Amino acid sequence: SLAFDIYEEKRSLLAELKPLVEAGLLCVDVEDRPTLENLRRRIGSQRRGFHLFHYLGHALPDLLILEDEQARREDQSATRLTEILQLCPDLRLAVFAGCETARAEGDPIAIDAEESKGHSLLSLSDRCVQDCCPAVVGMQAVLPFRMERLFTRFFYQGIVSGYSVAGAMRLARGATRGDRHVGGDLLGWSVAVVFVGGSE
Repeated sequence: SLAFDIYEEKRSLLAELKPLVEAGLLCVDVEDRPTLENLRRRIGSQRRGFHLFHYLGHALPDLLILEDEQARREDQSATRLTEILQLCPDLRLAVFAGCETARAEGDPIAIDAEESKGHSLLSLSDRCVQDCCPAVVGMQAVLPFRMERLFTRFFYQGIVSGYSVAGAMRLARGATRGDRHVGGDLLGWSVAVVFVGGSE
């Protein structure tokens, strides 16, 4: 279901990050009209792009749901997105807080790997770490937004405190699992995963 308030989620995310911004540890640039062209323009406005890309919104395996020029839904493939992110030579981390961004679009058992050259076995996160970013965080399944907020808060606190990406992931997963409202016996803490490329 696509029924949630993206603007409320954005406000919540920015509120979580506000102490880090006020401390001068993080600078946030938000694209409210996420068309492919607007993303290209925003990245182009920075001399070497961005160090971090965070996507908050709807997704399907191998697709991010963006907008067209008339603010209608426009699905964008991993290939199109990675082409845009390659404009950021200093990109170090991409976070895809959209459902199933770390899940391949097809059933691996039903895919002929020879015929597809293995391409259908790759998720958006896989493709991004291969093509444009040394570390990528993606979601293996549907992530409830309350859990996403908690995960994001602790993940970015870890990053700006000097944790490695893997260390920040452990911190965020532990905080999510330990929360009495969203953790416990639920497996939501394991939805977020990190992909790390061959470079440091």
